[in-house]
Amino acid sequence: RQAGGFVALGFGRDGRLAVGTCQGVARSVLRVALAQVRATEPDVEVTVVQSEDNVELVEGLTSGRLDVTFLVGPIADRRLSIHEVCRDPFVALLPAGRGPAGPVRLSGLRDTPLVGHADCVCHDMVEAGLRAAGVTPRYVFRSNDNAAVQAMVRAGIGTAVMPLLALDPSDPPTVVVPLDPPLPERQILIDIPADRPTPTATRFVARALAAGADIVTR
Repeated sequence: RQAGGFVALGFGRDGRLAVGTCQGVARSVLRVALAQVRATEPDVEVTVVQSEDNVELVEGLTSGRLDVTFLVGPIADRRLSIHEVCRDPFVALLPAGRGPAGPVRLSGLRDTPLVGHADCVCHDMVEAGLRAAGVTPRYVFRSNDNAAVQAMVRAGIGTAVMPLLALDPSDPPTVVVPLDPPLPERQILIDIPADRPTPTATRFVARALAAGADIVTR
């Protein structure tokens, strides 16, 4: 189902679990946690709402449209019970064969065509980090579709600075390289309402935290 800026997926018949997410989480932690829900709670109707806007996701949670949501931190809100799932570093993504042997220096991106996200939390974090390093970004393509960003890098249009979890690691024509100095890592958070957590949402939080711990271990 699709409504406004939301993309939703539903399955099951009895009970409800409405989950908010963003793209990078959907490919990793969310996928693992949802598979466990389907295996152990098959009668729960699950709806997944995707947005790159923290404000939109928090509003969905506080209004009752969502039972639980992932957010990109840091964030503080007394209305929420906030748990850190994992830390997600920013990396440089380059076409295969064109990357340096070592990390990409931030100062070296000053005159580099960049491929990046449109306005969202991750874009703001990248912008702040680059400008702090004295780099005014020169974007040649911007999209909040991670696959589109990676495709433009693969085609040689430019270099991307992206969160590691947002990338498809099975894409051989691109190479992932650390940044020097590194940008502050984004926090992947999972949140439920502080005043009305549901048992289904609470169990989902536990599953997401376990999946995040596994990602950190690997």
